[in-house]
Amino acid sequence: MRKVGMRIVAIAAMGLAAGCGCCSGNVDGKAGDVATEVKADTVGKSDAPRTVDAKSDSASDARSDTAADAKLDAGPDSVGDSVGDTRGVDAQPSDSGPDVPGTPLPVSFSTFNTGLAVNFVPFAQERLAAVVDAVGKLDVEVVCLQEVWEPQHVTALTDGVKATFPYFLYADTSEEGGGGAPACAADELKPLQDCVVKNCAQAEDLTGCVMQNCLTEFSLLKPGCTQCLAANLSKPLEEIFAACTTGSASMSYEGRNGLLLLARRELDVSEHLVLESFLLRRVVLHATFKNDPSKTHVFCTHLSAALSEMEYSGKYASWEAEQAAQIDQMAKWIKDKASGAPAVLMGDMNCGPAIPPGIPGEFPANFAKFEAAGLASPYVTKPDPECTWCAANTLIEDDDADQIIDHVLYSGFPPQPPLPSAVRILDEPVEVTVGEAVQETNLSDHFGVQWK
Repeated sequence: MRKVGMRIVAIAAMGLAAGCGCCSGNVDGKAGDVATEVKADTVGKSDAPRTVDAKSDSASDARSDTAADAKLDAGPDSVGDSVGDTRGVDAQPSDSGPDVPGTPLPVSFSTFNTGLAVNFVPFAQERLAAVVDAVGKLDVEVVCLQEVWEPQHVTALTDGVKATFPYFLYADTSEEGGGGAPACAADELKPLQDCVVKNCAQAEDLTGCVMQNCLTEFSLLKPGCTQCLAANLSKPLEEIFAACTTGSASMSYEGRNGLLLLARRELDVSEHLVLESFLLRRVVLHATFKNDPSKTHVFCTHLSAALSEMEYSGKYASWEAEQAAQIDQMAKWIKDKASGAPAVLMGDMNCGPAIPPGIPGEFPANFAKFEAAGLASPYVTKPDPECTWCAANTLIEDDDADQIIDHVLYSGFPPQPPLPSAVRILDEPVEVTVGEAVQETNLSDHFGVQWK
């Protein structure tokens, strides 16, 4: 989801800004224990009760809070309400797989933006099963997923891949929202509602349909109303209008960040950093692994994109400047956390270098900040790397595509033995059922990258 795919959110959220602050705690949990609302970072192993190890960092006041070892009977719908709220019992070690004492974490990592953005990227719900199947077949140690926005999609993925990736980390940064005075008056909203019902009720790409058919009606709404509509866009059409005529909301996806880290072995450290951002919550997940003598630190993120149809209204001068600040925040945090040990950073960075003749740059000066911080890319330095955001992808509408914006970066690895290069993955078309028809499409609007 990027550029054109964010059109309505981009226009709707004028004046909305998400500052950097201390996040919720971290729940060490088993795969499948994500409730519809989880107020914590969830880590754990499938088919075992879950533990909570609550830690949170802010960019301005980095700190961590460790939860007590409460042991409660908590089913799959249990909710950790705040930092230090603990539900479940310690996850047991895996009986199989690479979780063996003294075995170093190998070079074996993948990043993939799933594009599970309902009402933004086409066929999000229809593609879900194919995404779960493809991710579950990845032959790597750790996977960083982006745009897993909906709690039910988190559950589908953690449950669906637990045979391969029994451990996961999920930071719930959602806001309560939904209360307060109505953001939209019913009579104010009626012209847009009538237009959308008439023209877009059956549209798969709701954002594109409204932009094409109802932009005049949308633009006449007051900022608080458009902000509420943007924050509820992932819901069914009738629920969007109902939510904003009975209450209000402040952030898209209710402040969720869309990141999900999957792993084959048990996590040790689990925490996240909230980045300065406008419009959408941006964070960095951080994990280390038990019984790993290499002490490798793994980070997973999704940085701000250039929303070309919206004037930037956040703290910085532009989308590019905000992303640059995020990279600076993140690079410092990685350096402090890893302290020279091996570190891997994965995610949709929404920036990349120009690689003639066929790969144009996307905020290339920002990508250079990674290199300046000592984070190298085994993918962009290989001969003839392919785009990860591509014009040929059936799910995007960007004629200026063909950039490399999805990355696996590393630092602190010894030069010997020689490190592997990286490859593009998850780029084959899939068939999904849309209504009663079978349609061929791409798995996501992004392709993935694997370093192994």
